[in-house]
Amino acid sequence: MDRRTVTNIGLSADLIITNLPMEGLQHVLRALITSYPEMIPHLMGEVTLYLRKAAQIDEGTMGVAIGSQEHVVETQKVAKIFVSCGLVLDGLKVLTQALESRSPELAGCLDEKGQVALESLDNDIAQALSVILSERMNTDKSEVIKGLKAAFRLFEGQYSFERSQLILTLDRPDLSSVSGSHDSKTSLKRLLEYEGNIEFFQIEKVNIPRVMCGLWQLSSSAWGSASLSQIMEGFDSHVQHGFTAFDMADIYGDAEIIYGEFRSRLGNPGYLFTATKYCTFNKAEDVYVQVENFISRTLKRLRATSIDLLQLHWRNYTDDRYLDVLRVLRDSTQVQYLGLCNFDALHMETVLRENIDVKTNQVQFSLIDTRAQVGIASICEKYNVKVLAYGVLCGGFLSETWHRQPEPDIFSETINPSQRKVGCITQDRTNP
Repeated sequence: MDRRTVTNIGLSADLIITNLPMEGLQHVLRALITSYPEMIPHLMGEVTLYLRKAAQIDEGTMGVAIGSQEHVVETQKVAKIFVSCGLVLDGLKVLTQALESRSPELAGCLDEKGQVALESLDNDIAQALSVILSERMNTDKSEVIKGLKAAFRLFEGQYSFERSQLILTLDRPDLSSVSGSHDSKTSLKRLLEYEGNIEFFQIEKVNIPRVMCGLWQLSSSAWGSASLSQIMEGFDSHVQHGFTAFDMADIYGDAEIIYGEFRSRLGNPGYLFTATKYCTFNKAEDVYVQVENFISRTLKRLRATSIDLLQLHWRNYTDDRYLDVLRVLRDSTQVQYLGLCNFDALHMETVLRENIDVKTNQVQFSLIDTRAQVGIASICEKYNVKVLAYGVLCGGFLSETWHRQPEPDIFSETINPSQRKVGCITQDRTNP
């Protein structure tokens, strides 16, 4: 392709970007990064450069009055972008500014609208804090958290920021001995009443409900937001009806922390089955030290002395240290059972041939997406490995809500990440 052709194509692309409506641009961008995921680091890099140049969050750059409802909304959007690009500390600074603005919607006698606004801010602050406090503390982080706590005090007696405050308690040295107020409605007697109506599967001699409560939705406000008390009520309802197994991950925002708080409030926390994942791996660190630090941090978040099922998720198989990680996890006395997450058939069998005792592999499976039947199923049968299936209802598409409805635009604002992932697979746009 000669230079003139490239220039003309570039001009055409610029005209498209200039004239395409915002909704259309969002659609196209989502489609591009789905079909070409290698573009994502470049997108984040360019967004980061843009933010570094332009992101002074004040009246001049945002074009809205500080303290107005519009300012709070726009500030929150910028914070989400910061956090998504890995600039978590910057995002937390921006969220603190939103609280300090004390807009009419966030001040005075809080009505339902104000409660919803603060609930949403609490959700975003909790996501940022869960990342920051999982890393080594330094002076900059300490100062930002100090400012955040001061902003929280502006709302004393009005809103408690339960999710964020819960994360901030993780640094308390006596955390492991704090079990909270045992206000859960769940009792062992009631749980036993449901056992006859629940289907179970077994890992060795442990009975586990076939339907597990997955906490991926806590990792992002893309599914909406909820207060700590609302989430606790949801957990309690599941457990009351016998669904005592929960699945989460270290990258699911504050999921492990909230679950740990719920677990500590139960009179019988050992009745729960806890499955979590190891997804974050730093190539620069020693494998043994990193895994040990991960286990210690996870146990603190879960308020537990051991992990029932720890599943490894590995993004890049060209880095074969996943075998070293699994060996360290296998030898840990604080991990009861070991599992995999999204491992393909080839690498799953590689693990099993190394005499690493894996009990499960969590993969996507449904009436629409049956890929696990090819390869994975036969290996699981050969080595007695259980398939933990997620996405069985295709993000809700296999429900009465979508019965006889027209096919949705999977890149529209109304589609949640679960549904978009399913839609991309049915259109053969990506391999999860």
